[in-house]
Amino acid sequence: MSDLKVLKIDLIRSVLFIIPFWIVFIITWFYDIELVTSGVYPRHIKGVTGIFTSVFIHSGWQHIIANTTSFFTLSFFLFHFYKKIAYQSLLFNYVVGGVILWIIGREYWHIGVSGVVYGMAFQICFLGIFSKRIALSAVSLVVIFLYGSFVWGLMPINTAISWEGHLSGALTGLALAIMFRKRYRVVKKYDLDTRDDEHYIEYSYKPKKPTVFDLLKDLPDSYYERVKKKKKSR
Repeated sequence: MSDLKVLKIDLIRSVLFIIPFWIVFIITWFYDIELVTSGVYPRHIKGVTGIFTSVFIHSGWQHIIANTTSFFTLSFFLFHFYKKIAYQSLLFNYVVGGVILWIIGREYWHIGVSGVVYGMAFQICFLGIFSKRIALSAVSLVVIFLYGSFVWGLMPINTAISWEGHLSGALTGLALAIMFRKRYRVVKKYDLDTRDDEHYIEYSYKPKKPTVFDLLKDLPDSYYERVKKKKKSR
């Protein structure tokens, strides 16, 4: 499969993921439906279903545009550079991040997909750094450059924003980076491929140090055999 075709497929995946958010938003906006109470309400039974539904609910145009543009960019990075763990990472961010929010959040309705966005941002950022790969570290730097201001979203500066949701996502993203760090940390310097395709090497390799007998193998057999027998007789 050509690089261009892989790129197109990864872009399509990212687009498909944000379509449900827009469908729900357009329907609620057009028919003036209020879905805030379908969000996460921490430590209350009525807010448990919000763990699964809150990501599809947004308060307005600015909210959904900000969230889905970030989701599109970061999910593309995830699908393109971390293909084999992309789906499980999104599921982990989605469910575990929602559970953490339900536990630590204020008693308030929390909505939006920003928690998953924070999860992807922190995962890509730290996993690239942990990998010690030039290409993946460069992707981390791009994420820091684009979304470095996310750090302010982790602080209770604006009470109208669910900073707990952002923090929950950041924690799940960091946890994923730690969980998968060994899978992407490769010693081989000549492996320049950064994608998870069939040619991607995902194991550590340390070349064995040559012994004296390995060097002697290049000498004539008779001489090598004599030295080997002498070694055994000692």
